[in-house]
Amino acid sequence: MERQILVLASVAITTGMALLLDVFAMLAVLFAGVVAVNATSTKKRILNELSDIDYPFYVLFFIMAGAELHLETLGQIGAIGMVYVAMRAIGKYSGCRLGARVARSSQTIQTWL
Repeated sequence: MERQILVLASVAITTGMALLLDVFAMLAVLFAGVVAVNATSTKKRILNELSDIDYPFYVLFFIMAGAELHLETLGQIGAIGMVYVAMRAIGKYSGCRLGARVARSSQTIQTWL
């Protein structure tokens, strides 16, 4: 329980520091997590304890990612940018489908990837 509180406090402090220093907050928190886990010999214990509260972190991660998304710039990227965005989406979709098939994942996983 103490580690969970410590992690939540670390995320809050790192986010606040990133905002003060005008640094990308999501990257700062991600970097802090990598350093924290790799700087200790009890990696598995920490990860096991945090698995109880990892879903709120996923939600926060995607909220932060969405907050940094600037949809208004899509009109300014031109034809090459639009082709890039379309090809990236097609690549992600087909890569997930192909990867799930190669791994012989269930139909449910293939569909939802």
